[in-house]
Amino acid sequence: MGYFRLFRRIKIAPGVTINVSKSGLSTSFGPKGAKITVGRRGVRRTVGIPGTGLYYTSTSGGRSASGAASPPSDADAASGSAPRSSSRSWIVALIGLVIFATIVGSCLGGKRSDTGSSTTPAASGLIGQTSAPTPTPTEAPLATEAPTATATATPKQPADLSVKVTKRTSSVAPGGSASVTIKTAAKATCSIDVQYASGSSTAAGLGDKTASSTGLVAWTWRVGSRTARGTWPIDIACEIGDRSGNVGTEFTVR
Repeated sequence: MGYFRLFRRIKIAPGVTINVSKSGLSTSFGPKGAKITVGRRGVRRTVGIPGTGLYYTSTSGGRSASGAASPPSDADAASGSAPRSSSRSWIVALIGLVIFATIVGSCLGGKRSDTGSSTTPAASGLIGQTSAPTPTPTEAPLATEAPTATATATPKQPADLSVKVTKRTSSVAPGGSASVTIKTAAKATCSIDVQYASGSSTAAGLGDKTASSTGLVAWTWRVGSRTARGTWPIDIACEIGDRSGNVGTEFTVR
């Protein structure tokens, strides 16, 4: 079974990221340990204590296929129908936020320094005498110094963050448990996105986590008993400071 996978996290400001995935656009706000993610499937709130691996995630809003407001579940995957967007207003807000961030970045990066100096020619004059005046040679104007060019240093781009999958569940029956483990930088904050036919899963255990002192992060979640069979993608993104990285893998519901 072939498919395309798309997931990218774009950092536009401290504490603000835009997430691009196959299920659509979403925006995350907040510092480590207190994030709010707004997307087409509703609002996901994650609160926890960084460094302990203990997080609480809740989801609200969004619309099911029948049009009633409810959080998405793995049961939606059985029908194979994609959820309808509750409103287009958040899409307009995201586009506006991207444009605003682009303008601000251009203004901050467009500073330039020009230096130059010039010398005013000395005024000429005549030296008076008590006797008959004699002409005094006019002083030649001083040469104007050429402007000095100032080199602008190109800012060094931060290196990408390494994220690797070290262990995962290759296949699982409906109603069973799946898990995946990755290795990245110590204390990095990581998020996971498991996508079924209906969109991202909101199963317990799929919240944001902080890597241990050895850089390990592990997630375990339950696959719904009515989840559609097939091979489904898993996208993981991590960040620490100005560095970020992501990795993709998959598992099969048999």
